[in-house]
Amino acid sequence: MKPCYVDRESWTTVELSALTDDLYYINRVITPRLYRGKGHASRLMQQVLDDADSDGASLVLEINPYGPMTHKALEVWYLRLGFKKVGRNLYKRSPKEQV
Repeated sequence: MKPCYVDRESWTTVELSALTDDLYYINRVITPRLYRGKGHASRLMQQVLDDADSDGASLVLEINPYGPMTHKALEVWYLRLGFKKVGRNLYKRSPKEQV
């Protein structure tokens, strides 16, 4: 896993912190305003998820809306990406088994 993933077309970024060898905290997902709603963050997150699966790593995050995204919209997005609510505002995604 890398500490930062960047989509060079839109400058969307996903920043991570390693909590242990197989547990990473997603600090933030940022898409510049001009590129929002065009799938850049979803595609970049899929790269993060694929790497996490390959490495056998779990991902955790807290939803902290910034800008026009609501908590509910972000929750729906993270749930669609395979995260599960494990606390009041804590979400976790375990690695998928490699076939």
